[in-house]
Amino acid sequence: MQLYLSLLRDRRVAVIWLGETVNAFGSALTFWALAWLLYRTYPAQPLLAAAVLSVLSVSSLLGTLALGAWLDVWDRRRVLMACNMALALLTALVPVVTRAAWGLLPLLALVPLIGILRSLPAPALSATLPSLVPPERLAGLQALFGLTWMTGELLAPVAAGFLISGLGVKAALWFDAATYLVTAVVYAGVRFPVQAKVDSPEETAGLGRWWAQLQAGWGFVVGRPALWGMFLGVGAANGYFEVFGALFLPRVGERLLGAVRGPLGVGVIDAVSVGAELLASLWLGKTVIAARAVRPLVLLGCTLPVVLAACVVLAPTFPAALGFAALNGAAFAPLSVLAAVYVARHTPGGLLGRVSSVRLFFSTAPRPLAMTAAGGLLPLLGLGPLALALAGAAVLLSIFGYWRGRIGSPAEAEER
Repeated sequence: MQLYLSLLRDRRVAVIWLGETVNAFGSALTFWALAWLLYRTYPAQPLLAAAVLSVLSVSSLLGTLALGAWLDVWDRRRVLMACNMALALLTALVPVVTRAAWGLLPLLALVPLIGILRSLPAPALSATLPSLVPPERLAGLQALFGLTWMTGELLAPVAAGFLISGLGVKAALWFDAATYLVTAVVYAGVRFPVQAKVDSPEETAGLGRWWAQLQAGWGFVVGRPALWGMFLGVGAANGYFEVFGALFLPRVGERLLGAVRGPLGVGVIDAVSVGAELLASLWLGKTVIAARAVRPLVLLGCTLPVVLAACVVLAPTFPAALGFAALNGAAFAPLSVLAAVYVARHTPGGLLGRVSSVRLFFSTAPRPLAMTAAGGLLPLLGLGPLALALAGAAVLLSIFGYWRGRIGSPAEAEER
C-alpha cells in the first residue's frame, strides 16, 4: 500500500481521486436503479428496457464523435466541471419524467442528453492522468483511479438494494445527482497540468477543423492494429457485461433467491466480483510486468471474465454464483489496469485526448448492439443459452483483435 499512499500525498491527485470516487459511487447507484426500474415496470418486455439502455449507449457514441475530437483543444478541467454540473441537473430530472402516465417518451428524450455528456469526462480524465506522475508510476496511478469505480461498484449494489427496497429508485437517482455536483466542485478547486500543445490543422475554424481533429485521432488508432485490436476486445467484453448486469443478473437473483431477496442477492454477487477485482488490481498496479506481456494479459482480462460471468448465470446455487463472481472479478484486473497504461505509452501527449475518446467509442459501440440483440433473443433462447452464445461471440472478437494486433503491433521498447 506504500505506493498508493505516496501517490495520494500529492494534493492534486488526492482531490481528483476523492471526487471521482464519490462520483463513481453515485453513477453505479443510477445503473442499478434504472435497471431495476425498467425490470419492475416491464418484466415481460426486456426489449423496452434494452431500448432505453441502448439509447444511452448510442448517444454516448455520438458524443465521442461530435465532441471527442476537441478533447485535446478544450481545457479538460473546464470540460469536467461543465459536464458534471449538467449531469447533476439531468439526472435529477430522471425520476421526475418517469411516470407511468407519461410512458417512455419523456425518458427517451432525456437519456440521449445524459449519454452525450457522459461521453466526455472519462476520456478527458484518462488523457490527464499520465501528466500527473512520471511514466514509471503510471501503472500504480491507473490502479489507484481504477479503485474509484471499483469502490463505487463494490458499495453501490448493496446500497442500491437497501435504497430501492426502503426508499424507492428516486432516492438513488437524486443521490447520484448530488454526487455529480460534488465532483464539479472538486474540479473547480484543483489545478491541472498544462496540456500538450496540439498541431493546428490547415482549417482554422468550422467543420473542416473538426474533421481534421477527428481524423488525427482516428487515423492514429486505425494505423496501429495493436491499439484498435485491444479496443475491440475491450468493447466486446463491455458489451457482454452490459447485458450481464442489466438483463441477466436480475433474473439470476430472482431464480436463486426469489423476488423479495433478489435485488439484495444481485448486489452481493456484484460486490463480491468487484471486491476481488479491487484486490487483484492493487496487486497488479505495484507489480513489475514486462512490456511484451501487457497485451496478452489484457486479452486474458477480456476473455476469462466473460466465461466466468456465463458460469454465474448458469450457477445452480447462490454460493456457487458467488464463487464464480469472485473469480470473474480477479480475472478482470488486467483489463482495468494495463489497457490504459498501454495506450499512454504508445500515444503522443497531443493526441491522448482524442485517442482516449476513440477508445471510449470502441468500448461503448458494442453495448447497444448487445443489449438490443439480447432483449430480442432472451424470450426466444432463454437465459442460459443466450448467456453462452453472447459469451462465445465476445471471446472470439477479443481473440481476433489480439491476433490482428500481433501482425502489426507497434514496438514496445519500454519496460515497466
